[in-house]
Formats: sequence, structure tokens, C-alpha cells
Amino acid sequence: MAVALVIAEVFSVTFVLLFFSVGALVVALACALGLELLSAQLLIFAVVSISGIFCLRDRLRRAVVVRSELRTDVASELILTDALPAHASGPVRYRGTQWTAVNDSDTPLAAGQTVVIERIEGIKLVVRGK
Repeated sequence: MAVALVIAEVFSVTFVLLFFSVGALVVALACALGLELLSAQLLIFAVVSISGIFCLRDRLRRAVVVRSELRTDVASELILTDALPAHASGPVRYRGTQWTAVNDSDTPLAAGQTVVIERIEGIKLVVRGK
């Protein structure tokens, strides 16, 4: 179960399932040491998972975001295939992959216009006109 949760976390990148997998591993260890009471297993799972989420999730997310921004293409340019209204999002192709671009400015961006990537938020490129 813990392995399945870790695999699901890789695809979701929410850092919630990761803590559920840690809770499942702790319960598995407790069962291996002789814990048979289901209510105790559920309590251990809940305490470990929820405390991990509340105590460590934000720190882990920040560490991953900072690390990923070091490897991203911030300040790279791309050409919009579709118009992008102010404060709206739309599809773009960047390095052969479909992305969602977000226009964070008050100025609409026209199709064919060159834009600059300001930052990357998850799977969204926040862009501005050049």
C-alpha cells in the first residue's frame, strides 16, 4: 500500500499521498512488531499522516519549488499560438510540450507575439509580453 501511494504521489506532486505512505509504513512496522489491534493501527496511521502533512508539507513543497526553479527556463522566450487575454490562461507549445500559459499582466497578449517566461508555477508558465 505504501509503495502504491508513493507512486501516486509522483504523478500528483501534492505531497499529501507521500505522508499517507509514511503512515502506512509506520503501521506496517508496528504490525510486524506484533500490533494487532485495528483501532491502534488506525490511530497510528492518522497521527503519523496528519502530523506529517501539517508539520512538513509546506517545507517540502518550498524546497522542491526552489530547486525546480533553478532548473527551469525562466527568462526564456516563446511565441504564442493563440491570443492570451489579460489575467487569463491558455494553451501554448514550449519545447515540444503542451503547457498552460498564464498572462499575469493587465495587457492582453496577441497570437504570434513573443513572450518571456517570468516563472513556472507547477505546470503553468507565467508569461509577460516582451
